Amino acid sequence: MRSDLPTSMMIPLHEETRSYIYPIRKDTLDVRLRLFDAGPCTVRLIWFKRAHPTKTYALDLKTLDASKKIQSVWYHGTLVLKETARYLKYVFEIKEQDNTLYYSPEGLTEAFPQTCFQYLYTNQNDIIETPSWAQGAIGYHIFVDRFNRLDDRQDLIPWQSRPTRTNVFGGTLKGITEKLGYLKSLSVNMIILTPIFKATSNHKYDTTDYHAIDPTFGTTEDLNHLVSSAHALDIKIILDGVFNHVGYHHPWFQDVIRHGNKSMVADWFDLHGDKVNQQKRNYACVGDYKWMPKLNHSNPDVRKYLLDVGSSWINKSDIDGWRLDVADEIDLPFWHAFKNHVAAHKKDLYLVGESWKNGHDLLQGDVFDAVMNYRLRDLLINFFITNTIDANTFKSHVEDILFSMPRPMWHLSYNLLGSHDTKRIRTIAKDNPHGLKLAIGCLVAMIGIPVIFYGDELGLTGQNDPDCRKPMPWETSRNNWFSFYQDTLSKREIHPSLKHGSFVHAALSDQVYLIERTSDDDHVLCLFNLSKETYTLHLDEIIGITQIERAQEIHIHINAGTFQIIRIPEGMVSETGRP
Repeated sequence: MRSDLPTSMMIPLHEETRSYIYPIRKDTLDVRLRLFDAGPCTVRLIWFKRAHPTKTYALDLKTLDASKKIQSVWYHGTLVLKETARYLKYVFEIKEQDNTLYYSPEGLTEAFPQTCFQYLYTNQNDIIETPSWAQGAIGYHIFVDRFNRLDDRQDLIPWQSRPTRTNVFGGTLKGITEKLGYLKSLSVNMIILTPIFKATSNHKYDTTDYHAIDPTFGTTEDLNHLVSSAHALDIKIILDGVFNHVGYHHPWFQDVIRHGNKSMVADWFDLHGDKVNQQKRNYACVGDYKWMPKLNHSNPDVRKYLLDVGSSWINKSDIDGWRLDVADEIDLPFWHAFKNHVAAHKKDLYLVGESWKNGHDLLQGDVFDAVMNYRLRDLLINFFITNTIDANTFKSHVEDILFSMPRPMWHLSYNLLGSHDTKRIRTIAKDNPHGLKLAIGCLVAMIGIPVIFYGDELGLTGQNDPDCRKPMPWETSRNNWFSFYQDTLSKREIHPSLKHGSFVHAALSDQVYLIERTSDDDHVLCLFNLSKETYTLHLDEIIGITQIERAQEIHIHINAGTFQIIRIPEGMVSETGRP
């Protein structure tokens, strides 16, 4: 039995996989360690080149905790070399009080281990590349039929009618183009559209022709004009790709209905039996919804067709990315092929997958740039609005979300409070408007892309589908909610660090949360006070605030139920205090 086994109860976790060590440049690696049940400690990466085992180097690992009382389980650091990262061996040195331990494939030991973790080689294609324009963008998600129509034809229902699952209101692509100035006034620089291709429903998630714009929305020329007009305002356009399934009335599936398994495209679907039986639903469909038969992505013809759809709208209309519907119901090899195919046509596309779960497998840099961050949405609601979790729980789960993806993708995270598939956030927060304002402030301060669902900025209410898909209430387009959103979103224009700066945070109490963002020329503290009392922050409580004369006398007061985004003057930031 080993005599040097430690008595510490801490549980470290590191694996020699992309989840824990990965390249961000050929000469630069990000390294992570997860450390459970540990008290305050310091962690260093001890590393050496495989060919020179006696010459060791050390890198201090940091947490995302901005306060001086460490409350994190994740430690991370960036290892910068003078050459391509290759043939490295490493262990973790953990100092807890007066106790020094080493963590390696041997586990925790008091003596330096004989067996080390290894990193072998960085290839060019291992490096994670992301669209630089999307870092810290502000997104706006539009349900096309309900955003803006340009005429009041008699065959259309009144604009303020109650939405149903079937009624059509007449919003168009031209209507969106007309409102680009309005969106620019909200600091929006990315628009995400619900599906615009030919379909039978009002939502268009039941495609019948991937190569035609639905005539209720307009034409390819209208899309091209929208894209070019948006680009002139430095706004990008993201289309919704529904590649998991088609509509029941798609010509392919209709052919299978007519000819059964003798159809030329029968194996484009997953049919169980000789003929389609709608009552027994003997074919695969999304969410067991019979009107949306699922495509068979193992069929090479299906794959080729869908890949060509992905690139054709890039070539025809110069779109800037895809939001990919029910992404985790399609196999990963397809998405690898899709990313490589569309990237060959436009390198800086933004690809976001719809996923309601931990999208870790989709967020390793080789599939998508982001998934819809419903996990963060739940946390924002639970902390700021329903107050069912405390600040430290919120902070801990935010870190779990961030460390489920490589660090270059943190700035691309698709952060939302609502979509066409959720209750309106104003309805959820009906009894707590102050909490909603704090949640919106946190959405803007959080690392990633804040995405506003159309109408939320006007205080639009609604239960789930179809009520959350009400027409845009343009008659109230300059109300108090609009002013609040406009002012809060503009903070990203005022403070560059909110777009692309570093991120640390802290739970200052059960009901007070802090985010700190830092870039080369901008440093801000974002403070959120959910309590019923004024909170006073002493600046010398924060790591990295330089101990200048009288620093301990500098206080920030945050009133009860409010948030503040405050610039810290240059000269008060320590160069060594930030991770």
